[in-house]
Amino acid sequence: MLGKRGTPDAETEHSWTVNFAERKRRAIEEATPNRREADAQRERAVTLREAAKTHRKAGQAAQAEALLPEIDAAETLARDAIAKAQNIEDAVYDLKAVNPREKKVTDARTPVQLLEAIAEKGREVEAALESLRSLL
Repeated sequence: MLGKRGTPDAETEHSWTVNFAERKRRAIEEATPNRREADAQRERAVTLREAAKTHRKAGQAAQAEALLPEIDAAETLARDAIAKAQNIEDAVYDLKAVNPREKKVTDARTPVQLLEAIAEKGREVEAALESLRSLL
């Protein structure tokens, strides 16, 4: 199989390749709105800081202080947006062996059917224990 590495012939239900460049491109694309939001919030924080500075110079300390919660909120939103973007981009490097071809197996039995299957297994265990006891 190594000689066929990188070709469709090399892939089976138990092996696959990962297009790392495509994963990275998609992650950057997905993270872009968060990065834009972070930039907008940082810009808002800078604008508010400048307004607070102007108020202080004009002797309007109360108005300047009133802007501080908004500045903190904008900075928090910027940090949160950057963290979201970074998490999306970092997920590209999470190369857990998750088989994309794995068939999902679901148990479609009803609760009553499950209880009966458990009871049947219990009877099998009891029969095996009786067989072992008879050997003693």
